[in-house]
Amino acid sequence: QQIWLDPGLVVRSDVAALEAALREADPCGGATALQAAVEQCRGEFLEGLSLRDAPAFEEWQFFERERLHGLLLQANERLCAMFWRRGQLDKALAFGRRMLDAEPWHEGALRAVMVLLLQRGQRAEALAQYAAFCQQLDDELGAQPDPETVAIYE
Repeated sequence: QQIWLDPGLVVRSDVAALEAALREADPCGGATALQAAVEQCRGEFLEGLSLRDAPAFEEWQFFERERLHGLLLQANERLCAMFWRRGQLDKALAFGRRMLDAEPWHEGALRAVMVLLLQRGQRAEALAQYAAFCQQLDDELGAQPDPETVAIYE
């Protein structure tokens, strides 16, 4: 019914590092700890772990995965914005693309990626990114992009 870690053990956790980095990150300051924490996160929370006949565990695991997915998106969004403000467009673009990889229908991430590509002089790639997004949005959700996204395209 219960599991716990021995408090005497030194355990490193990507989840703990991400939560601490988000708490401590200065929105206008350094991105080193936050970037390191994001780069440590791989795969879904407790990927591959399941318990038979444990619906309460499965429910907790599902909601914890969703919570951590949101934290990772938030961290990538912060890093994208930090590097963008500094004029480090390559790094900003990398974190914008990570957001889109994690959440393909995240229009804020798409808009950031499109504008960053345009700022780098990659107009054709920005238009291709938009076209792929629109196709996926229509195919999967039967929806159209927001007017703000269309305005960037136009």
